[in-house]
Amino acid sequence: MKKAYEVTFKDGNELKTATVKGYTLIGALCKCSDYMNVYEDVVAVNEISFERYHALNTASAIREADTWEECENECAELCRLAGMESEWREADGETFEEVLIEAAKKLNVEF
Repeated sequence: MKKAYEVTFKDGNELKTATVKGYTLIGALCKCSDYMNVYEDVVAVNEISFERYHALNTASAIREADTWEECENECAELCRLAGMESEWREADGETFEEVLIEAAKKLNVEF
């Protein structure tokens, strides 16, 4: 059965995090080597739950979007994962960012 892993690696002077799936820790590291070319720069690899994996990838999709409209579904999903669906539904154009930031804090993710 595949497991989810959070990989921290050096990118210049910064530390970055990526998520990968693999059957084993070695499999996760091979994915780093095959797809991200960061094998030598890996600092840490931690097994994570699939819920955390989903939250990290949802936050990444929000971060990569150019506009809020492009990631509206991902924003709603992040709030759902944080148990803040009602707050998200009640948010308007002035308050949705506050709700989203609170959801990210609850899930310990950045966007």
